[in-house]
Amino acid sequence: MRFILIPWLLFVTALSLAPLEVKYRFRTIGSMHNFGHLVIFLVTAILMCWNAGSVSTKLLRCCGAISIAILLEGLEKLVYHNAYEWTDVAVDAAGVLAGFLLVTLVSWSVPAAPRS
Repeated sequence: MRFILIPWLLFVTALSLAPLEVKYRFRTIGSMHNFGHLVIFLVTAILMCWNAGSVSTKLLRCCGAISIAILLEGLEKLVYHNAYEWTDVAVDAAGVLAGFLLVTLVSWSVPAAPRS
């Protein structure tokens, strides 16, 4: 999953900082705005936590994902001089939580590979 993470984060950053015309084209503004944030950070958490091992490592990586959300909102504020959207960060954090839960549940349900 790591080889996908960097291009994914670059895509998320580019989409966050894209002009409004691009955001309209990707339907990131309007009725799907919050859903888009949720899905993007759900995927981010899955990519960051998939091979993390322990729950504590997954939680640490999720803190990193939430930090990315906070940073991206700050960059949007600096670039576009708009208000800081704490609601977006809250939805992003909900997506990270959902991704953490999903990865954790999957890791508990799949038996560990035998060690040689």
